[in-house]
Amino acid sequence: MEVASIKKRSLRVLLFSAIVILGGVVLSFLGYVDAKTAPYIMSIGVAMLFVGIAIQFRSRDEDIMDERARRIDMAALAYSWRSTFIVIALLILVNEFTSVKLTAEAVLSIVFFFMAASQIALAWSLNRRGDVG
Repeated sequence: MEVASIKKRSLRVLLFSAIVILGGVVLSFLGYVDAKTAPYIMSIGVAMLFVGIAIQFRSRDEDIMDERARRIDMAALAYSWRSTFIVIALLILVNEFTSVKLTAEAVLSIVFFFMAASQIALAWSLNRRGDVG
């Protein structure tokens, strides 16, 4: 893959992700961040790297956002938001009435990943089903 064939936006994201990854390594090596924080910084850079790769290999047809796609995305977001409330209520019940005690970090991680995964899954499902109305 030549530099000339890389999209500008993808190149910016890829370069910034490399800076974040290297920054995490350098900050850890110099002792500015502890061994527990450095992997988080580097994982942010790796996530940005995946976004840059996805931008690079996305076709031009996927960039088109018509009214149907907007409605599907908004419906998926609304359903995801509502289902996240249910997950939060279940986490509260689990924490109160079982022997499992969840930390704030665990709860926030579960909610964060559930919101992202459910929105993606619902958008995919609604897109296959057709128009929402």
